[in-house]
Amino acid sequence: MERIIKQTAKGAGITLLGDILGKVIYLISQIVVARLLGAKAFGIYALSLAIFNIVQTLSRMGLSQGVLRYVSIYNGIGDKAKVKGTIIEATLTSLLLGVTLGAATFFCANILAKILGKPILIDTVRIVSFGIPFMASMMVALEATRGFRKMEYFVYVKNIIHPMVNLTAIILLYWLGLRLLGALTAWVLSAIVGFIFVLYFIKRELPEFFRIKACFNLIELLKFSTPLAFVGILQMLFMRTDIFMLGYFRSSTEVGIYNAATQIVIILIMLLMAFNAILAPIVAHLHNSGKIHELNDLFKVTSKWIFISTAPIFIVIIVSAKDILNIFGTKFIEGVPALIMLATFNFISISIGPVTQVLIMSGKQRVELYNSIFGFILNIVFNFLFIPNWGIKGAALATGVSVLVIHLMRLIQVRSLLCLWPFSKKHLKGVTAMMVATFVAILYRRFLALNFGYPYSLLTTVIIVGTIFVGILLLLRLDEEDQIILNALRKRR
Repeated sequence: MERIIKQTAKGAGITLLGDILGKVIYLISQIVVARLLGAKAFGIYALSLAIFNIVQTLSRMGLSQGVLRYVSIYNGIGDKAKVKGTIIEATLTSLLLGVTLGAATFFCANILAKILGKPILIDTVRIVSFGIPFMASMMVALEATRGFRKMEYFVYVKNIIHPMVNLTAIILLYWLGLRLLGALTAWVLSAIVGFIFVLYFIKRELPEFFRIKACFNLIELLKFSTPLAFVGILQMLFMRTDIFMLGYFRSSTEVGIYNAATQIVIILIMLLMAFNAILAPIVAHLHNSGKIHELNDLFKVTSKWIFISTAPIFIVIIVSAKDILNIFGTKFIEGVPALIMLATFNFISISIGPVTQVLIMSGKQRVELYNSIFGFILNIVFNFLFIPNWGIKGAALATGVSVLVIHLMRLIQVRSLLCLWPFSKKHLKGVTAMMVATFVAILYRRFLALNFGYPYSLLTTVIIVGTIFVGILLLLRLDEEDQIILNALRKRR
């Protein structure tokens, strides 16, 4: 178990550092677009990328999870022929589907624009449609590199190369006179560059790639992945329902303001994404080997880490929501209530632990499909009821409640189907630290921070919350597995 914890900590540490860097670069690009274009154009930008992400997710057809699972299993038993075959068939399938669906998106852009009542979407959707095959195949190939239990390549491409190329291209194309269309062209260019790099990294990880005779098993891969194709698209639709319905019922400006709030919430959930990234192949291996006791221990430890790592970020968002949105521009401050609601519901959901990944990697992908269908329907109903009257607040409430309900369902399923449980008494130390840090942060913001401008008050809040939170944890003493984690992160081997 100590070996597994060290491996998870190292992988999550690498992924987390990459995620932080990637999210910072991505957030900067979103701030740049919002500042340069304004809330209205930022709303069109968000709608265009929402359509892009839905289509490229459909193009992957669940192969991201499939290639991860089977490369993890085949690599674990040393069958390089099947590793090569799995990578080839998964990547080519997603590329061909991406070309087909990208072309369909291009020719249907006028229909989408008419439905959402925004004619400018014809041009913007057609631009992003060119990037669909490259992004889809890039993401599938990246998951293959995770199957080798090497997180570096995933971090390099997804969190450094792709966002850096995107940000650089946004600034360059704006300088050349391209505004909204330039920002979306930058997204397409970054997808192409990312795809080229991930192919290079696969060859680097498997030097004998072209000398090995591939062993294909497309039927088995598709049998596992096909249900997840619906899971992936439903989850993507779930995450974008609020954007689309805001675009349908309300103005582009409101979409832009709401999109700014969702970008901040992405920072909150990056810890869960980081642990999911390294946890997936380990869960697949442990479950496939029948090591349920070790899997349960890992589930508890990981859930505690996610809660402890996420709590300080949540506190800062709640007490400094106005300062954070002010970075996008004064107009975006209208999104403060939405940001607080989204952050609260998502934090509670995240604290439940990586239940989605545990279900999928334990072979319960059909259960997750039913979860996604129910969540998608629930989210549509709530957004339909709340957005027309409450606008941005209604979208945040609808999405937040839907996210929480689905995570609670997954928690019950993990308990009943796999006999796993994420919570233990060791969570109480994190809860105590969170309560104390929140109390101090509220007092500081109420009586002292008013004397500073928003950049300084935000920075000092981050320092105070971080110091108090870590200090309380140290005062209550670290658990044994926490010492193992720190040592693993410190040694980096």
